[in-house]
Amino acid sequence: MGGAPRTVTQRQNIHILYCVFEVAAIVALGAGLRPVFEPAMPERPALLPMALAVIALSFLSRRLIGCGSRHPLAANPSKPGRAALGSAIAFLTLFSLEALRGAGDASFVLAWALPSILLIFLTRAILHDLGWALTDGGVAVLAPAASPRAGPAAPSPAAPSPAALWADLRRAVVCCLAFDDPQSLPRLRQLVDGGQVEAVVLMGIPQDRQDAVLDRLAALPVGIFLSTQPSASHAMLHDVIEILPNLLTGRTGLAKRALDVAGASLGLLLFGPLILLAALLIRLESPGPAFFRQSRFGCGGGTITIWKLRSMYVDRGDASGAHRTLARDPRVTPLGRILRRLSIDELPQLLNVLRGEMSLVGPRPHAVRMQVEGRYYRDAVESYPIRHRMKPGITGWAQVNGSRGEVDTLEKARRRVALDLWYISNWSILLDLTIIQRTILGRFATLDAD
Repeated sequence: MGGAPRTVTQRQNIHILYCVFEVAAIVALGAGLRPVFEPAMPERPALLPMALAVIALSFLSRRLIGCGSRHPLAANPSKPGRAALGSAIAFLTLFSLEALRGAGDASFVLAWALPSILLIFLTRAILHDLGWALTDGGVAVLAPAASPRAGPAAPSPAAPSPAALWADLRRAVVCCLAFDDPQSLPRLRQLVDGGQVEAVVLMGIPQDRQDAVLDRLAALPVGIFLSTQPSASHAMLHDVIEILPNLLTGRTGLAKRALDVAGASLGLLLFGPLILLAALLIRLESPGPAFFRQSRFGCGGGTITIWKLRSMYVDRGDASGAHRTLARDPRVTPLGRILRRLSIDELPQLLNVLRGEMSLVGPRPHAVRMQVEGRYYRDAVESYPIRHRMKPGITGWAQVNGSRGEVDTLEKARRRVALDLWYISNWSILLDLTIIQRTILGRFATLDAD
């Protein structure tokens, strides 16, 4: 029995916490059993290296078990049995090595393995039953309406089963929507935000209408697929082509979220005193709150509220972002100028990262009313919505490549968006780590950021 739908970020957070719990539980079980077997263990090897070896082997085994080639739209369920099997293989490997060595550790490893594997199986089964498993989300199908009177294609009580669409698809089909119905996109966005839909399949849409549909879907953080078959009754997975991947889900999405949680937690620990000191100096310099909130575009093109240290005089600030910050802007306080040049004013956004609204690395979040040459940024630059397929970041590829400060021309705006799109197309954990390193080594600072 599954629980209510969970968002991708919620499931990733729980999975990260569970992984920490699993590591701690394995170490604790080993520490608790070891005194019983110490008389038969003359060498008394260190417990922590043994535990780390088991965890590493378990992780590798789980990856190998599920590494078979598959279509990106096929399900990859998080099965408790597979996790338990991976742990069993890891303990069996360690048991075999200890038995070959002839030491007295083999019996200890066996006694350690049994409760560990049982605990892993039971806890993962509970998470799966409660709806917190790191499984692939549902599928929405965009297709022509069945008839002119079909109306908005909301989920039907008799929504097609996976077998009715593709015999080899094991992901749930949540709904079928009419691609030309004006209510379909808001309904789809609602399902995506609720964690019920993580992939969209375009089926039977006329070729001359496909580009317009893709433009409407470009900002949504979902995998977008195109079926080469006009109807579900004849389609198979090999007939479905991936157009745009879902960058938030899967193992790479989980790795990025883990990096965000670890980095933001460490950042708040290291920079917390600096943030508090800056907040105190802001209050002493000019009247008004120390922190500033502003609505900006988030993942999927929705709005989020970001936190910053206030760098402008309260009576001259612009929470809407319609009036861009100029070089040597008179609205900026003397202290605010220093904070902006060193990007210290951005540090409170580490809280946004922990909340899952932002990432450490990604396209910078733009103010919803930000303009360039008298036009809204989102209307002035082509392919702009694609940058919303990823969470906005505190730093990004554009920032470490010098695209910071005032954006007063369309050329600058296009260059910044082009750098963001390059990042999205080439994203990897290694690229994120490279951007973080370049940011720490000084690319966060600029003399014309105010």
